[in-house]
Amino acid sequence: MFKKAIFLALLLCAVKADAGRINPPVWFEVGSRKIERNEIQVMITAHIASGWRIYSTEKYSFGPIPTTIQFLPATGYQLIGPLKSVKPIIEYEDSYQKNLGYFTGTVTFTQRIRRSSNAGPIKVKIGYMALNDHICLSPENVTLSVPTGSENR
Repeated sequence: MFKKAIFLALLLCAVKADAGRINPPVWFEVGSRKIERNEIQVMITAHIASGWRIYSTEKYSFGPIPTTIQFLPATGYQLIGPLKSVKPIIEYEDSYQKNLGYFTGTVTFTQRIRRSSNAGPIKVKIGYMALNDHICLSPENVTLSVPTGSENR
């Protein structure tokens, strides 16, 4: 009996260790393209696994944690206009008793940036909360470097 208990405990530990290697339900890619001489468009693409969603960037007075995209301070660049994306899906959510926006599948956020000749690297911090019909994961933050094509100058 004792051997069976040890075997089950080891099996549970192995299953738990393997669970940490499961692909995350959301992952991000960043890129950029030149628009004009000193302007680029940064693209931040969220890849959201089937059955999962992330909340929109709209901030609510109470309720879910929205997706946030923050360009970290650096020298030599200036944001031009607001961050843009497709319109989110809007549905009534019982748990918050209000209409909320969210994204599924693949969504790309874009931001125009003016760069000077002495511009440093651009880093973007992304905050989000992934959920499906059964579970809501803890909020996550990821910081990524934007490839701008100026790294080789």
